[in-house]
Amino acid sequence: MATRTPIALPVPPPTEAEAAALETVRAYLDRAGTQVASRVLGCPDPTGEVAALADLGNALLAGAALCAGLLDLPDDRRR
Repeated sequence: MATRTPIALPVPPPTEAEAAALETVRAYLDRAGTQVASRVLGCPDPTGEVAALADLGNALLAGAALCAGLLDLPDDRRR
């Protein structure tokens, strides 16, 4: 089986100011997503409203992961 060569992403690395902003947003989204997930876990009877909260919590945590991924771009790609 042939191995695939990773495709270079055309995403520019963040500048220092952008990296600082991404870290702030990552921290907030992580905290907010974790708090929403904790609330959902405490609901004994899931309703449509709880499902919407679970979706929101997942979206917040996914946003935090995206910010972390951008911050983890290789150092040699940083400006």
